[in-house]
Amino acid sequence: MASPAPAEPLPRLPGPKLAPFTPSASAEIEFIEQLGKPAIDMDSFVWKVRINGMPTCYALKMVSSFTPSLLPSPPLPFAPASPAA
Repeated sequence: MASPAPAEPLPRLPGPKLAPFTPSASAEIEFIEQLGKPAIDMDSFVWKVRINGMPTCYALKMVSSFTPSLLPSPPLPFAPASPAA
């Protein structure tokens, strides 16, 4: 298995920054409340979280795996048309 590419530095723009992702990264995440509409959100969940006990809260989006059954039916307009019979 190839080793991961080194992390690239973040752009020098104003505002808060997260460190580049590393496979060994870890954090203590406190899930405070689920946001959005859990009954109808199919592809992801958004949580209000606190990270490493800091006073600031963040939104954490957790994306689920791609599931073909979640695609709309009939197909979207940009889908290739089926061949004419």
